[in-house]
Amino acid sequence: MNSSQPAVLESDCHELISTLQGSLQPVWNICSIVEEILLMARCVGMIEFFYTMCSTNYLAHNLVKWAKRHNVLGVLDVNSIPDFVCNDFTLPDSILGD
Repeated sequence: MNSSQPAVLESDCHELISTLQGSLQPVWNICSIVEEILLMARCVGMIEFFYTMCSTNYLAHNLVKWAKRHNVLGVLDVNSIPDFVCNDFTLPDSILGD
C-alpha cells in the first residue's frame, strides 16, 4: 500500500463509525470492539472510517457468510476468497452459508 494513501474501513454500523471517528463516546457494549479496531489501526498507519448503508455493503455480508460456512477464523488471505463472494449483490444463503 502506498504510504500516502490511507486504508479505508467501512461499516454499516453508524454508531461504531461515529465512535471511531471521534464523534461519539463508545457505549459499553462496543468498547472492546472499538479498542481492538483502534489498536489494529495504529499498525496500519493512516486509516479512515466511513459509514456505508447496509444495502450497499454486499462484500462484507457475503464474506461473513462465506467465512462462517467454511469455518474461517483469524487473519484471512484475500487470495483465498472465491470470486463469487466479491459480487456486487448479496448472494443467497444456500451458496454462502446458513
